[in-house]
Amino acid sequence: MKKFFGLCLLAGQLKFRSIRSLFSLDPLYYHPIFSSTISGRRFEQILRCLNCSDVKNKEDPLFRVSWLLKSIILSSQDMYSPQEALSLDESLLLFRGKLLSKCLQERKTHTTGTLRSNRKHNPKKITEAKLRAGEHVWRRCGNIYVSKWRDKRDVLAITTGYQPKLIETTNKYGQNKLKPIEVAGYNANMSEIDRVDQKINYYSCPRKSIRWKKKVIFHILDIAV
Repeated sequence: MKKFFGLCLLAGQLKFRSIRSLFSLDPLYYHPIFSSTISGRRFEQILRCLNCSDVKNKEDPLFRVSWLLKSIILSSQDMYSPQEALSLDESLLLFRGKLLSKCLQERKTHTTGTLRSNRKHNPKKITEAKLRAGEHVWRRCGNIYVSKWRDKRDVLAITTGYQPKLIETTNKYGQNKLKPIEVAGYNANMSEIDRVDQKINYYSCPRKSIRWKKKVIFHILDIAV
């Protein structure tokens, strides 16, 4: 299985049109590492039979991948102790926006992130505001703040961890610049996530032709690696 998953990761980089192409002897596609590691027929058999279903818990909507999810979560908890700032990407979340901020706040966890301008229930006074470069406006609902700042383009943010205000920051050229505290905090903690997104996009294993449960398995493999 280690060989199988290793070849799946390699196949994600090569972006061949089909699995058969990975094991082809055609000089245009030939990569000896595949055929010397495992036969094409055996690879297809493993892919066809790949299964992580928890048959004892079929009432769970995710029972087809729940065993793998639980294993990954338990391993992650053993290997990593969360600090104050956690950077989470949409690839790890099932939902986002104000609902997520409210749910996490009820669990004494603050959130800060960007917000799409067309999200439902966004405050119109914020989304429709016409700002000049450097201007900053915000509104709040309870302890959830939604702000808008004009840089080269409009930046919409949502936060429960900061009260929006402009602070002085230094850019990579050593120049001082006023920036909203929620945007500065977001940028300081999200740089690595952008790299993860880029890597997952480049080396993604899932293929359009496989079933959803296998796509989830390979997506988890991408994130774990």
